[in-house]
Amino acid sequence: MTPTWSAEQQRWVAFYANRLAGQLRQVAAFVDARRDRPDTLRPHFASCLTLLDATADRDDLSPLWLDLVGALHPLPLRWGLWSPWLDVLQVAAGKAGDLNRPALRARFLAHMATLLLETAQADAALIRAGEALDEAGRAGDGYALALAGSRAVGALSGLGRYDEARQLLTSVWQRLDALPPGPAGAPEAAARALLAMEEMDLAREDGRLAEAIAIGDNLIAALAATPGADPHDLATAQRRRATMLWADGRYAAAAEELTRSAALFRAIGDPLAAVFSEGNLGLVYFSMGRFQLAETVKARAIRLAEELNANWWLVRDLGELCGIYMYSGQLERALTYCHRHVELARQLGDRRQLALARDNRGMTLLLLGHHDDARPDIEDSLRYFRDEGMIESTILATVDMALFLRATGEGERAAALAAESSALAAGLDFPVLRLLTTRCRALFQPPGEQQRLLQEALALAEAHERRLDVAGCLFSLAGLAADAAERDRLYDQAAAILRELEAEAWLVGHSPADPPLLPMFY
Repeated sequence: MTPTWSAEQQRWVAFYANRLAGQLRQVAAFVDARRDRPDTLRPHFASCLTLLDATADRDDLSPLWLDLVGALHPLPLRWGLWSPWLDVLQVAAGKAGDLNRPALRARFLAHMATLLLETAQADAALIRAGEALDEAGRAGDGYALALAGSRAVGALSGLGRYDEARQLLTSVWQRLDALPPGPAGAPEAAARALLAMEEMDLAREDGRLAEAIAIGDNLIAALAATPGADPHDLATAQRRRATMLWADGRYAAAAEELTRSAALFRAIGDPLAAVFSEGNLGLVYFSMGRFQLAETVKARAIRLAEELNANWWLVRDLGELCGIYMYSGQLERALTYCHRHVELARQLGDRRQLALARDNRGMTLLLLGHHDDARPDIEDSLRYFRDEGMIESTILATVDMALFLRATGEGERAAALAAESSALAAGLDFPVLRLLTTRCRALFQPPGEQQRLLQEALALAEAHERRLDVAGCLFSLAGLAADAAERDRLYDQAAAILRELEAEAWLVGHSPADPPLLPMFY
């Protein structure tokens, strides 16, 4: 190569290298100008990644590189592009550290923790969130502190380490309050919203459902009243509060909240979150006994999760679809999905989902009469929930174990577990848990007490529009009726509900003289 050509080549290299800075500025401005129309940015994402990759090793361009990443985030998550964006965030955290910008590094680390949490990698999320907390503390940045703290609390909760999550949440609140007050407005509201959402979830986990709902009410009111608040935070808060309303048996309110959440997600360009908010409607409809509608919306969410290979979402939706088929009496179909749920939960290493999946499978096997196969699933699930201190799941699995033991003739142990589940539920704010445990306890009482408990459960079922439980109570009362006319009236009333719910499979092989015992589901 001649000296002349070597010099010319160096000039061209320098020319293109200098153009990269302009490209980073130009693309960041392009993204900023279109953030309110994210669908127009999605076709350009591959080009953005190419530019980021081409400039990743240029330390002199790091500030501009980070500006582009900041402009793009969190849009790639809303497009389902989790894996490539995790790599970008990791490089961004390193560059922010090299530039000695601890607040920015804390945010990128917390964004990594968010992505890892959303993809069911709680162990890795906890590590990143812990690093983010350290950086946020060094920076004295309130939003970064709240963002990192909320992700660490969420990761600990996801791992079942609730005591540590509560302690950390208290510590982060104290550290946030100790910082010099920043300007009131959207950043302050967002910081507090992040922590309030974790506080709401932990209150429910502790059995303080009324308090959890009140936290959600205050949180949503504060976000709605704050000019410039991120609508994504509001939609997320609505979705999470809807879960509390569902647990409280307020299904119509939960459905309305999820519909609002989905509409807001869609309006701000996050169609994935919208579909999964709508998917949560499947659980609400399921609890109301509207099985066909529940199946339709849940199947839509499952198709999207499969298209995106989002197995961490798919595993939860599969579990709920199992329940829909089980409680509508489609037991063989339910068992097929139960097996799939178990295998996917095991593949993901999701111990909580595995326990839920095995409990569902155990109850389906029990209803099919396969007692020996059902026992280890139900026993192991109950043991896991007890060991992890998951009180709602423990109560439900205790009811399932009582029903299993009753079916296998172990009446004394079954009665003891039924009483235990009822005592646990009595100390909580959860009316639906009281309904289910009351139905279960009634099975082991003398006829007069059975009738009293069943009437109590029937009133709760009617108050919360739980049609399958209404039918279950009526069938059980029919079995206790003193005369044939009353027995037939109660049976016919219950049977009409099952036909209305398209769950008449439960009537096969039964009659007024031998009414079915309907399952007890959340």
